[in-house]
Order: sequence, then C-alpha cells, then structure tokens
Amino acid sequence: MKKIAFAILALCAAASGFAAAGGETRKLSAADILAVLEKTAQWHVANPTNTRLNIRDWEIGPYYDGLIALSKQSGNPAYWAEVIRLGDAAGWSPFDRKYHADDHTVAHAWLDTYSADPLPSKAYRIAQTKKMLDEVIDDAKTWGDKKPFTRFGGAPVNTYNWCDALYMSPPTFARMYSITGDKKYLDYLHREYKNCRDTLFSEEDDLFYRDGSYIGKKTKNGKRVFWGRGNGWVMASFAQVLPYLPKDDPSRKYYEDLFKRMADKLLKLQLDDGMWGVSLIDPDEFGGGETSSTCFIAYGMAWGVRSGILDKAKFMPALEKAWKRLVEKCVTDEGKLVYVQPVGEAPNKFNETTSNPYGVGAFAMFGCEMAKILGHNPGISETELVRRAEALNDAATPRAVAILEPRRADDIAWENDKVAFRAYGPALKDSIENSGIDVWFKRVSYPILKRTYARFAEKNIDYHKDNGEGYDNFKVADTVGCGGSGIWVDGKLVKSDVYKRALIHWTSPDFAQFTLVYEYDINGKKIFEDKTITIRRGDNFCTVESKFREGRKPLAGLEVAFGLTPQTKDCKVVCDTVSRDIVTSETVDSKELKMFVRLCKDCEFVGFKKASTPAGNEELILAKTGKDGKIKYAFGFDWK
Repeated sequence: MKKIAFAILALCAAASGFAAAGGETRKLSAADILAVLEKTAQWHVANPTNTRLNIRDWEIGPYYDGLIALSKQSGNPAYWAEVIRLGDAAGWSPFDRKYHADDHTVAHAWLDTYSADPLPSKAYRIAQTKKMLDEVIDDAKTWGDKKPFTRFGGAPVNTYNWCDALYMSPPTFARMYSITGDKKYLDYLHREYKNCRDTLFSEEDDLFYRDGSYIGKKTKNGKRVFWGRGNGWVMASFAQVLPYLPKDDPSRKYYEDLFKRMADKLLKLQLDDGMWGVSLIDPDEFGGGETSSTCFIAYGMAWGVRSGILDKAKFMPALEKAWKRLVEKCVTDEGKLVYVQPVGEAPNKFNETTSNPYGVGAFAMFGCEMAKILGHNPGISETELVRRAEALNDAATPRAVAILEPRRADDIAWENDKVAFRAYGPALKDSIENSGIDVWFKRVSYPILKRTYARFAEKNIDYHKDNGEGYDNFKVADTVGCGGSGIWVDGKLVKSDVYKRALIHWTSPDFAQFTLVYEYDINGKKIFEDKTITIRRGDNFCTVESKFREGRKPLAGLEVAFGLTPQTKDCKVVCDTVSRDIVTSETVDSKELKMFVRLCKDCEFVGFKKASTPAGNEELILAKTGKDGKIKYAFGFDWK
C-alpha cells in the first residue's frame, strides 16, 4: 500500500554520524545528525507503533514536538505536514481533562503551528487550548480552601504533583503567553511549577522524585529511586519553557539556577557508554542505557549549551558521546528507535524491541539541538515552512481521514476515497440527534470534509447543498441513520444520546480508526458502549467493534441492534438470514443509493426487526454480545 512520500536522504556512512572511510573516527557534523533523524522520522511516520494510541494523548505529544523541530532544522515540510494531518484529525484540541497536565501536552504542537503563521483564519488552531487554559486559571482563583487532593490532575491548584507534568503543561502556558502577551498564563505557570519543585525536588540529590509516593523509597539495592525519564522530563521542560519567558521575567533566574544544578548532577550520572539509565542513582537495578531517559536529558543539556546557560567545553563531550551511543545502539537499520522504556512511573525494563513515540520525539529534539550547536541553518522561515506543510497535507491525494470538528458542534466525521460519514457530539446533547450515523455523498476521491467544515465555519456555506465535491443530503434526526446502534429492551430499541468521548487513533493515511464512547440509562443502570470504527482506503464500508460494559465489566449476552434508515417511501429492503445482512435500494437526488449493514459471522445472530421514530423507519439486525461484551458488524453505502 502507498504511504506518504518523503524525500529519502543519502545515509551511507553518515548513518552512524561518526564512521568514515578506513574505519577512522571523523568529526560529527550537522549533516550526519540530520540524516539519521530523517531516517528515523520517516520510518515512524510510515509505521505507527501503536495504532490504538489516542492522537491527543500525552505519549504522542513529544513526537509532535520532535517532528516540528526536525522540520524546522532540516527544512523538510513533510514532518510538519504529518503534525498538521494529525492536528486536523484532533480538531486542534487538547484532550479532555482540563486540570490534568498530561492532557495539555499535544497543545505544544497546536500552538507552535499557529505561531508560525498566525493568521486570523487559523485562530481555530489555538481556540480550544485557550478556552481550556482560561478555565483552569479561572477555576484556580475560586478554589479557595477546598480539601487537598492526592490524585494527579484532580484540581487546578497544586496540580503538578508528579514531575512528568513539568514537561506536559508549563510549555503550553508559556506558549500561550507568547501568543497573547497575557501574563496570567505565566503567573499560573510559575506558581504551579514552584509548588512541584517545593514538593518533589531533593535538595540533597539535586534531582526530582517522580511523585510523593517515591520520597524515601529505596531500590532493591538500598538506594533512593530517581527515575531517568522523570528527570529527563524536567530537563526538557527548561528547553520548552525558558525560550518563551521575557528576558526580564523575575522567575527566569529561578529556572536557570535549578536547571544548572540538575545538569551538573546528571552529567556526573552519565554511564560509561554515554547514555543515562532508568534508575539514576542505582544503574545496576536495570542495567544499561535507556533511550528516552538519555534523549530527554541530553536534549535539555544541548539546549542549555546552545543558549549559553551551560558551559560548552564542559558538556559538549558528554553530548557527543551520548549521540554516538544512541545511533550505534538504538536505531535499527530500517530506522526504528528502540530501547525505549514503555509507559510507566518508575525505573523498569526495556529491550531491543521496545519503542514509543515520546522517545522518537526526544531523539529528534536532541539531534536538532546538536545540529544547531554545529552551526546548521536550514535557510527557510517558519512561515514558509508551515505553508509548504499545509500544501502537502491539503494535496488532492486519496486517503482515509477521521476528524473532530469543534467548529461544528463537536461532530466527528470520517471519509476515504469513496464514502463519508459523521456522528454527533456533546454540543448537540440537547438536540434531537443521538447516536445515529449520518452520510455524506462524495463526488471526488480526495478528502472533502476538512474544507467543507472550513467553508461552513468561515463563510457559513451550507454543506447540505452540492458544491461539486459532495454534500450531506441524508436525514438522520433521532434514527440509527446508516450503521447506528442501540440496546434492545422490552421489544424496543433504546439509543444512546450523542457520544460522550471521542478518541482518534494514531494510524497511517491508509486507514482511519477512532473510538466513540456512548452512555445508556437502562432501568436506572448506566451502560457504556465503546464503539471503534475503522475505514480503509478503497472500501465503501466501515467496520465496527462495539464493546458494551457496566463500569469495566463486559456485558455478555446483551441483546443489541444496529441498522439502516431508508430515506424514501419507495425504498426496497432485502434481509438475508444466510449472509445476516440488510441491503436497501432507493433513489436519492435522481441517483441510486444502496446501503447495507452486516453482522460479523463470529457473532450471535438473533433476527431482523423493524422500528420507527417520528423521523423515520428503521431496518434492524438483532444480535447478542459475546463473552467479552463485544459485537462486530460492518456498514456502508454506494451512491452512483
């Protein structure tokens, strides 16, 4: 299958950044570094390592940061185009928990993309983040003497109560200050950052404990637990916050002094091979250097050297040693970055197969800082670069797409080269719409939803009218539409309201996948449906895997229904018990519309049913969930 095309650089001997003809060691160059970074980035863009990862999750935030850094330093817009592709899909929104630092992480990239070309027409790229941050600050003012809390992200005050948070959230507040000039963002950042330092920083060790539960905790060898990546997060936070502070900010010296203390300590803890381990004080606990710890720590140090805060003669040899070992040990021949400790909160195992996007991002940021130190200048402005990236992303290339649209009542819409759909979000919870699925008729093979929503948001152009590319002339209202589902209770179909939560997964352009969470009230009992929808390029249908649960408990043997809503009175309906599907055929706008829905052969088939609402009739398939609470089916359409 085709993947996004990238300009492949000649890697040759530069793959290690050090090897030269005859085996002798030669001086590290920016070209060598960028060659390795591009090789690694290209592999990970083409091969997402976790296709169920939510693209607004903290894990992928540093990956976006790294791709933008690499685009700026290499001059190649393809990496920023990938961020824009995923930013469009995310609706340029942070994740859902407004007090939780993790859910602010992806906004680094959203704000950077806007700042590179801050046109009024692009303000939607920062609108959702600004709304969230403003709410956090306003809530903090009225929090008063409410009870203290222990869980992460549980309140708008004292909220950075684990050291990772210092990378996740403060850079977002710093960027928002840079964009708006409003010092309320810095005031909040300074207060919360200092609260974290006062709580978790060991004055004796010049390192951060990961969170309060690790203060005083010992390894099996009797040494204090200081996590490599946790302190790496903090080191990277300086590089992500200080560039946005005014030179005369009274807090600047506070951060710089803390930064220098940590850098000096970490320099002494570098392993003999040049990397840093997951357990900083007890390197024997989990032996060997680990990629994400090394990259985040080295990124902070390299930025400090380039910025003149850290002494180049003192730190540069350690940074070159770290880079050399990373390239030799942690980059596979094809470009995969490995030896990354999986998600966790403390020192733990990793190996030659473990990878994660935050490691890839940290590797890119470290390498880009090294290239800058070595004098590399790509010779292109950020504005020109981001505009070229947008052009790449907007190219008329057939692909599968799923996007969140806060500009249109929290719609989630998805398409490929043949069909398009949408479902309704929280902004419509008081309207007639529910969990039904809408259909968009397409006339072209390239994506149309982004530009259609943009025309609606910016010029109020009606997407129900045909503009030559496609339009929405399908009636859903309170019905299942095309492929909607519900629970069958006492001979009736009970539907959920609009989705409660949306998670778009990290995929390549060959397919799009996302999960919608719906909530039902069945006889006073809350039941949730986690509906994962997948659409692939070239198909005229989607596949669905819905899991029904009460809390976390799967509901086995639950009778559910899903189906179609005919659009005309003359619609022909064929139900086939052998293939366990429903096919409808009718004429819409003088063209034949065929829809179908089909139960997976592995699921328990109950039968066919008809239902009706004030808005229309429904043709339904009844089935029972399996032991895992799941039901699987497909739905789609063909409009000639």
